[in-house]
This record gives sequence, structure tokens and C-alpha cells, in this order.
Amino acid sequence: MMMRQNKIAKLHIALAEAAPMTTAPPRSSLVELCNIYEKRPDTGKARARVLELSRQIIDGRDLIDLAERTLVLPLDALARREIASASKRVSVVTTVSPRALIDVIFVAGQAIALMRRIAEIYGGRPGLLGFFKLARSVGLILR
Repeated sequence: MMMRQNKIAKLHIALAEAAPMTTAPPRSSLVELCNIYEKRPDTGKARARVLELSRQIIDGRDLIDLAERTLVLPLDALARREIASASKRVSVVTTVSPRALIDVIFVAGQAIALMRRIAEIYGGRPGLLGFFKLARSVGLILR
């Protein structure tokens, strides 16, 4: 689903560019953000709250802060739990395994699984080509 990943990336850029603006609230971007998570029942209350309050708030920065605190912050907590869980598994295997090659293979596998899981948490479901694009993006960030 490279198109979905591109849509999320473009939305991220649009919200980042709109953050300093106070006169033109990015309501359409917030609606798009809510639409990304519409198939997830765990975000239902947060989406409804963001859409309801977006009609009342005028300031663009406040709208983005509202969406971040209401909709994205719980997803961040879920991603942190996934990262902690993966790090525990990696630490146990690297402590117990007798060979460095086993460590490297396991860590690489956990990194791949973690990238995929975090993409799913935030609304992306990368296929093979999408995953390669995601891995390239992660590699560029780690530079």
C-alpha cells in the first residue's frame, strides 16, 4: 500500500507546514487524518472529539495540538509498548544465545517486525515494495 504510505507522508508534511499558521486552520487535513483511522474502533472517541472540537477552534496550531494529544498520543503509547516489548525479546535472546550470528539474525528480524508493526499502528500496511520504502526511510533517519 505505497499509495497509503504516500498519503500519510503528504498529510504529515501538510500538518507540519500548517503548524505555525494561525489564520488558516488545517481543518481538511484533520478530516483526512481522522479518515485514515476510521476503520479502527479504538480511535472512535478520539476521532469524534477531534472533529467536534475542530469546528469550535479557530487557531491552526491549537487544532494540530488537539489532534496530536487526542488522536496520536494514544498511538504513540502503543508504539512505545511495542518497542519496549521488542527490546525485551532482543535482550533475552542476545543474553542467552551462544553465537553472534544468531543475535544479528534475531535483531534484524525484530527490527523488520517492529517497523511493520509501528507502520500498522499509525495507519500504514506496507506490502513488499512499501516495506522497502519504509526501511529506506528508517535507514535515512538513523544516519
